[in-house]
Amino acid sequence: MLNQLTSPAKAVLENMRNVEAVIAKATGAVDQSGKVVGVAVEAMKECDRPPGEILRITDVIKCISFQANPLALNTGLEVARAGDAGYCFAVVASKVRTLAQNSLNAALEIKSLISNGSSQAT
Repeated sequence: MLNQLTSPAKAVLENMRNVEAVIAKATGAVDQSGKVVGVAVEAMKECDRPPGEILRITDVIKCISFQANPLALNTGLEVARAGDAGYCFAVVASKVRTLAQNSLNAALEIKSLISNGSSQAT
């Protein structure tokens, strides 16, 4: 009879020990998750720096492309003065103009992508 009375109490005690073990595991998992989140936040802070650096680089590319356009124009004027002998310069001027425009377009696209990415991240 005593066994019948203590048996439920033993079962409750065993269940409590199981619950305690589960809580300990859950607490460990929460602690580990907190550490992972901390590392992720630090990584995100590090990722925040390069867009600024990339934007500075794209500004340099834009500046170069803006400077290349007048050079191509000046080369075109020299081609006109040189007549038939300036044909090779005309090809170079055209290529420089195309390169300048492509560089400018790429820099603007990169800047746009970074701006859109930064606005979506916040």
